[in-house]
Amino acid sequence: MKDNNHKRNFYLKPGEKKMLKELKFFLETNTSAHFTIKQLAKKSLLNEYKLKYGFKKLFHTALFAFHFKLRINAAKKQLRTTDLTIDSIAVNIGYRSLPAFINAFKKSTGQTPGAYRRKFYK
Repeated sequence: MKDNNHKRNFYLKPGEKKMLKELKFFLETNTSAHFTIKQLAKKSLLNEYKLKYGFKKLFHTALFAFHFKLRINAAKKQLRTTDLTIDSIAVNIGYRSLPAFINAFKKSTGQTPGAYRRKFYK
């Protein structure tokens, strides 16, 4: 059985919490960008372990799950409030492939972007 004591005893210093909050804001304002854990660790001045576990402990969600949700929410807003094509919206939120965007959107919401939009434009 795997020992999870390191997660239970995980501690964030005030400066680390501050860096994670700044990183969260950065992600919220850069929903279309792609990042690796290594890049985000460098940006936040934290090691990869502190970044992943610290983000989850502080915000109660995994780092990439948070960023994914931000992107889907940005897409939902654009689908509701603009006449942009679904392809344009996919590009706006950082997807390079329309099928990948449609699959991610459907996995998250249970419906395609087109079906979601039609709910608002009957």
